[in-house]
Amino acid sequence: MLPEYRKKGIASKSMEFIIEDVKKQGFKNLRVYTDRVVNHESTFLYNKYFDICEDYTYPDKISKTNNFVVFSKFFTKEKLKWNNYPLGEDDNYEL
Repeated sequence: MLPEYRKKGIASKSMEFIIEDVKKQGFKNLRVYTDRVVNHESTFLYNKYFDICEDYTYPDKISKTNNFVVFSKFFTKEKLKWNNYPLGEDDNYEL
């Protein structure tokens, strides 16, 4: 979100829309994988809307910095943590 558009409720409304849409589609959960340093501002929003935040330290090319986290929002009583499961991002990036 560009600085001039922050604090206007746009990100919150967008997050609420996404959460409701995913829930309506019948998914059991919604997860966001992000970098807590690069996307520092976003983590405040995610902390507000998601149920848990887990460190992501799976030993791959991307998370060498150990700044990565997985936020999870649950739509059922079954609340399965991510538990550092590999995301397979090595196949998506060239380093």
